[in-house]
Amino acid sequence: PLYSYLLASPHRDKFGLERLMSHVAGWEWNTREDGEPVAEVLDIEGKWKATEGLPTAGALSDNVFVVGPALLTDGECRAEKKGGEKAYRVSEQELGGYTVSRQDVAHFVADAALNRWGEFKGKRVSIAY
Repeated sequence: PLYSYLLASPHRDKFGLERLMSHVAGWEWNTREDGEPVAEVLDIEGKWKATEGLPTAGALSDNVFVVGPALLTDGECRAEKKGGEKAYRVSEQELGGYTVSRQDVAHFVADAALNRWGEFKGKRVSIAY
C-alpha cells in the first residue's frame, strides 16, 4: 500500500508514456484491458493524438525500441565482467526478475542499438537478472 501511494504519480506518468509510445510505434493498445492514462497525463477523449508535432500512429515503428528494466540498482556492470556469458536476461515477455543495474541496462541498450538493431527494432523488451 505504501509503495503504490508514494509512487502513484510516477506510475501514472509512466503509463501515459507507455500509451504514447504504443501509438507512435504502432503497437496495439487494448483500452478495455490496458485502460487509458488519467486526463492529467493524456486527455482520455483522444485529443492528444492531434498534438502538433506528434508523429502519426506507427510512424516510428522501425526507429524505436523500448526497454523495461526491473528495479534499477547502482551495481556494477556484470556484462563486462562475465566476458560473453549471459549477465542479464532479456525477453519480450515478463521476466519475473527483481533487479538489474543501470550499467547493465546501458550495456544492453548500447549493444542492441549498435550491434543488433535488426533483432530489437520496433520491440518492447524486459531486462532483469
